Amino acid sequence: MYPLAQEVNIFARAGAAYIHSRTKNDSGLSKTRRAISPAYGLGVDFNITKKFVIDVSYNQVHGNSKIEPADLFGLGFYYHF
Repeated sequence: MYPLAQEVNIFARAGAAYIHSRTKNDSGLSKTRRAISPAYGLGVDFNITKKFVIDVSYNQVHGNSKIEPADLFGLGFYYHF
């Protein structure tokens, strides 16, 4: 985490994602796919108070020959005890 201001931090993440996908075709047959793919993301934390934080982030999971790539946008709320 890198502080931009006293109440704002930016962060980056990198790692791997385990993906489990199940699809059905028009005839009703299902197909299951599993894969591990690289994942990364960027985000910003806003410290509303000392205990309450709002998080906005973007994450991407890379696809491969089995799985399509995925773009994920998130909004989180945190309360520190």
